[in-house]
Amino acid sequence: MDDNPSSSSSSAGRLRALLPGPTREGDSPRPPPKLNIPKRISVKTACQACRQRKAKCNGQRPRCSGCITAGRECHYASNPYEAEAAAIKRKHDELKERIADHESLYSSLKTREPQETDEILRRIRAGKDVKGVTEDLQGGSLATPTSQKQANPLLRNNSDNTSNSATTSGSASSPTFSVARMNLSLPQQQTRARLTALNDQPGSLFEEAWREPQRRASDDSTPIDLQGHILPLSRWTKVMQDDKFLSHLLLLSWTWDTSCDRIIDRNIFEDDLKNLDPTTSGASSELRFCSPFLVNAILAISCLYTTNPITFGIPDELSTRGQVFAQEAIRCLKQEDTRPSLPVTQGLALMHVYESALGDGETALEFHSLMQSRYTALRLDDVYRSTDTAIAGSRQRAEAHALSWIQWGFYVWDWKPMHGLCRRLVIKKPTRAKTWQEENSPLNRTENPQYWWSSYPVSVAPQRSMKREIFEAECNFTEITEQVLEFLVPLEQGVSPSQNTGNAVELYSKIMEWKFSLPEELRAENAVLPAAILLQ
Repeated sequence: MDDNPSSSSSSAGRLRALLPGPTREGDSPRPPPKLNIPKRISVKTACQACRQRKAKCNGQRPRCSGCITAGRECHYASNPYEAEAAAIKRKHDELKERIADHESLYSSLKTREPQETDEILRRIRAGKDVKGVTEDLQGGSLATPTSQKQANPLLRNNSDNTSNSATTSGSASSPTFSVARMNLSLPQQQTRARLTALNDQPGSLFEEAWREPQRRASDDSTPIDLQGHILPLSRWTKVMQDDKFLSHLLLLSWTWDTSCDRIIDRNIFEDDLKNLDPTTSGASSELRFCSPFLVNAILAISCLYTTNPITFGIPDELSTRGQVFAQEAIRCLKQEDTRPSLPVTQGLALMHVYESALGDGETALEFHSLMQSRYTALRLDDVYRSTDTAIAGSRQRAEAHALSWIQWGFYVWDWKPMHGLCRRLVIKKPTRAKTWQEENSPLNRTENPQYWWSSYPVSVAPQRSMKREIFEAECNFTEITEQVLEFLVPLEQGVSPSQNTGNAVELYSKIMEWKFSLPEELRAENAVLPAAILLQ
C-alpha cells in the first residue's frame, strides 16, 4: 500500500464525481414492501405419482392437491406403523364378530326346541362353521331332519330317538348321532335325478361282458369259479343267504377298491369272519377284526362295483345299489357302538365312503366325524403286539401286522376328506412300526392272496400287486400332505401362507421329489394297477 499523500489525492482526482439522489416531491407513495413468502411445509410421505414426477406434494389424503389438479389417481406407499394399526383394528373387528356369533349360537341352544338344537349340533359336527349356522338361524333356514326327509333319498327316520336329548352322545342311539335316527328303507320315495350313461341299465352288467364260454368256469351268474373263495358271509348279514354271491361281492371290493382296504387287513378279517361267532361281542380286552356292522358296510361298498339288480334297493334305480346292506349296517351299528371297537371305527369309515358316493353329503360328514372320535378313543398306539417269533404266538404276530397296516391305513385314508374340507389332520402319524416292510411280513409271501392282483371278474391272470410299494408311497405322500395342510390352515396366531412363500416352495419341492422317487412300475407312464394309477 502506498503511504504517499500526494499519490492518493491525484488518484481521487481522476474518479468521476457521484450525482445527488432524486428528491421526493410531496406525498409520493412508498416503495412496495417485500413479500414474506412462507417456507414450504416439509412432507414426510409423498404420494407415488409425485414421487415419480419429483414434484411437490402436500401429503393430503386421500388425494393430494397435485393429483386433484391433474385429475389422476393418488396412491401412498403403506406405512408399517399404519399397516400394523389397521391389522390390529381388523383383528379386533373379527373377534367382535366371532364373539357375537358365539353368543347368538349359545342363546339359540338355550332357547330353541330340542329337535332344533339337535339339528344345530348335527350341522356343527358335519363341519359347518359357527357363522354359517348363525346365518341359517337368522335366515330361518334351519330345517330339521323331519322336514328334510322328503328331499333326501337316503335320510333315515327313527322316532325312538328324536326327542330324548338327554341320551349319551357317545352311543349310536344318541340324538346327536342323527345318522342313527334316519331310515334307509323308503321304497316309495322319489330318488334324485342323475345323469344316465349307455351302461346305466341293469342288463349292461360289466360282469356279463366276460361270460363267454372260454372265460366261464360255471354256468350260473358268477363269472368265475369261486371254490376255495366262498366265505360264510351269510352268518354276518340278514340281507341274503347266498354265500357264493356275497363272496363275489367281497372279491369285487378287494379287487377294485383302492382306499377302504387300507384300513382293513384282509387276512385277519377273513380269519375272524370264518372262526368267530357273530352273536357274541367278546371280552373288552380282546381284539376282534370282524363284526356284523363291518361286514355289511363292506358289502355296501362292494355294490359300488356291480350293476346286478339283486343289489338294488329300488328296482331299476342304479343309485340305490347296496342300500339294503347299508340299512342292515345301520341296524347293527346301534347294537355294536357301545364301547370303543375297531370294527365299528372301520365300518364308519366305509359308510362315509358309501354315503359320499350314493348318499347324502351331510350324512357322510357325520359318519366321518364319528369315525374320527371313535378312532381317537381306541388309542391304538397303546395296544402292544409283537412280531417276534420268540415271544409271540401266531395270533399275536398276525394282530401286530394287522394293527400296523390298519393304523397307517387310517392315516393315509383320512387325508383325502380332510384335504377336501381344508382342515388339519385329526388322525396323526402313527408311532407303530411299518411291519409290512419286514421280510417276514405276510404281504411278502407269494402264497398270500394280497401278494397278487387280477382284474376280477375280467380275468384271473395274476400279476404282482405291488401293495407294499404302493402303500409306502401313500404313507410318504400323506406325511407331505400333513405338512401342506398345516401350512395352508395356520393356527389362529400362525403365519399366513401368503407371508411364507419360502415354505411353499419347499413343500412344492418335496412333492416333486416324491413324484420322481416312485419306482418305475408306479410312474404315470408305466402304471397299470388301479392303486398305482390313482397315485398320480
